[in-house]
Amino acid sequence: MSEAGQGMSAVELDGFVFRKSLAMQIELQESLAALGDVADLVCLDIGSSNAMFSYQLRRAGGRWHSLTADAATAARIREVVEDHVEVLPPPPEEPFAKGTFDVVIVFGMLETQASDAAFVKQCHRMLKTDGRLIVCAARKKPFSLLNTVRGRLQPVGQLRIGYTEGRLFAALKSGFDVSSLRTYQRFFMALASAVVESMDSRRAAGPVDARCRLHKAAAILYWFAFQLDALLFLTRGHRMIAVAKRRGWRLREAPVLSDGRSITEAVLRPIG
Repeated sequence: MSEAGQGMSAVELDGFVFRKSLAMQIELQESLAALGDVADLVCLDIGSSNAMFSYQLRRAGGRWHSLTADAATAARIREVVEDHVEVLPPPPEEPFAKGTFDVVIVFGMLETQASDAAFVKQCHRMLKTDGRLIVCAARKKPFSLLNTVRGRLQPVGQLRIGYTEGRLFAALKSGFDVSSLRTYQRFFMALASAVVESMDSRRAAGPVDARCRLHKAAAILYWFAFQLDALLFLTRGHRMIAVAKRRGWRLREAPVLSDGRSITEAVLRPIG
């Protein structure tokens, strides 16, 4: 098989992109660290856009299911992992029975939901009483130039450029207690990732070889971005992964300050 993309299937392209994407590999490492030992657990990943990413999650152990945003992605993942892959249905339809999963991990789906509260409640329903929700989301860092870049490059269907820590906590607070939150992807890696993803989305319907050339060049860009990010080791990242423990659902309304911020955002903002 030629790396120029000639004769490459959609699944093979996913594998090629995964190998070239340092950003995706870092996200996988962060996800596996947050998951911990899942050997005896029933797990669900929601929003993975790359078949190899879902395959690598399954290699961690456990019994996995996948929910994707569209049928084409589901077909690619199904070709690699064979079964338990479905398309996320529109609300109020429920994809699984109540209390099915020990762990639900979400990749970039909160940013696409008209009601993130309704989506979180759906995840809460699918989890067992002692289940965990793990959320990977773009971090909206106060006063960052990257917010403007992400806004201009925002793909179709994405309604938010990201979340502050306070806004993410607010989305989860009615049914979950956040036990840990880590950030990753400092400025240069996050910028490179936003640019590459935007360029790739524009080529999605084009020739495979053109997308391959893009991701070969992106691999070099990611390497340089990673080196530059080493200079920013004292700063926090532009993506975050939160681990939250399920508890009983109780709607909570957070008090708001005069400037429109929640108390949580006001406390967290100085660490920006």
